[in-house]
Amino acid sequence: MSDIWSRFIRANRALCARVEPLLPQARLNISLHYELTVAEHMRRLACGSIVVDAGGGRNCCYAEYKPGGVEIVAVDVSAEELELNTEANRGIVADVSARLPFVDSSVDVVTAKYLLEHLPDISRFIAESHRVLKPGGLFASLLPSRYALFAILSRLLPDSARESLVHRLVAGAGDTHRFHAYYDRCCAGALERVLADAGFDIVELVPGYYGAGYFSFFFPLWLAVAGWELLTMLFGCRNLAASVMVVARKRTR
Repeated sequence: MSDIWSRFIRANRALCARVEPLLPQARLNISLHYELTVAEHMRRLACGSIVVDAGGGRNCCYAEYKPGGVEIVAVDVSAEELELNTEANRGIVADVSARLPFVDSSVDVVTAKYLLEHLPDISRFIAESHRVLKPGGLFASLLPSRYALFAILSRLLPDSARESLVHRLVAGAGDTHRFHAYYDRCCAGALERVLADAGFDIVELVPGYYGAGYFSFFFPLWLAVAGWELLTMLFGCRNLAASVMVVARKRTR
């Protein structure tokens, strides 16, 4: 039975993969866009600048673009994860949901990829990012939106059930879903307000409308979700997007 089920899922995924390039919302690889955006801002940094990869864990997605003289510091609550990180220049064990381990106005860029959704209070982390950034420093983050269909399901399910389903049904999930997700104010509109209240100006905010890949184990379901996502994109419903990438600058006054 398990072999039949595995073949069924593989066949559905293959069908989804054939149709996916036809979807307008799937043309933007928002993860790659985030990496290249951070890379572009890093290229403008002076020698001796510090880039903080909050929740960096075992790897840094933009490390390959780091110019000489710029230091990437990974900060994560897990010492074991940081020991596996060979891409950052150094690692610091700390709970970023409580405090960033840097003095005031000492770093140039703070990044957070798929971190904010796991924080119970994103305003605290954003305030900490503002504290440690130099005036004019940049905050960059990529996060899933709380109103995406997969995020709604994630919040409805117990953590153990969600993790089990993701590992069984979602290709390439790895261990990315083993942490509890709060999705506190994780949507475009709320995120803009939190950043503005903390003293940031938005430089770029890009919604990503493709998240149907979570449902590729069953083609009809994937197609229905993809159709919904297309409608949200056509009508510009940013808060219903699958994900959000934001870059914001700390005000100089």
